[in-house]
This record gives sequence, C-alpha cells and structure tokens, in this order.
Amino acid sequence: MNDNDAEPYTQEQFTRDLDRYKQARIAKLNAITCPWALLSEFAFNPSVAYQSRHDQYPHVLYLVARAPEAEQDALLYAGKKIFHVRVSVMRKDLAWSKLFDRLMSGKTSGLESRESRSKN
Repeated sequence: MNDNDAEPYTQEQFTRDLDRYKQARIAKLNAITCPWALLSEFAFNPSVAYQSRHDQYPHVLYLVARAPEAEQDALLYAGKKIFHVRVSVMRKDLAWSKLFDRLMSGKTSGLESRESRSKN
C-alpha cells in the first residue's frame, strides 16, 4: 500500500481533530497556576490564537488577583501587550474579579449590603 492508496482526510476528521486540539490546549492553559507562566505562554507562543487568549482573560485576572499586591501592576502591564486592553480597564476588571472572589468565598466582611446603607 502506498500513499496514493490511503483514504482521503475528510472535513469531518479535520474538524474533529481540530476540536480535540483546542480542548487539549484549553486544558493546558487552565492548568497553569502562575500568572507569569500563562502570560509567557501567550507572548512567546504564536500558535495560541487571539480568540483563545481572550477566552483566558478571566483566568488571567483570577491568577493576578492572587498575586502579591506589588506584583499585580507589573502583571497588568504585561497583560496589556497580550490582550490589547488598557491598564485602567484591566484594573477595573481585576477589582471586579476580587470582589466576585470574596463574595463566592463568603468573605464579605467590610462589604455592606444596599439595605444596610439605605437604612442609615
């Protein structure tokens, strides 16, 4: 059997293989727990599609929120080049991410509800 006798690679096979590749790539990116490593993966790996980068934006914010305060600005500036988002917007998104994390973890000390503010 030579190469000419092989079955042609169908569109369905290609689509299935591409979907598997994308799922494996997303799993690999989601497994990264160091924000610098994730940003480096985007910066130095051109095979990571632009859309995949933006799909990972919430994950990056999640990791940045857990970094030391002094490091967060440097991470945001590095992320600016990768995501093409202004640092001021990323800071707001980071603040929302931190608030969401606090609410989800039940750490609401220092947060007032609307009802308690309106009573005063």
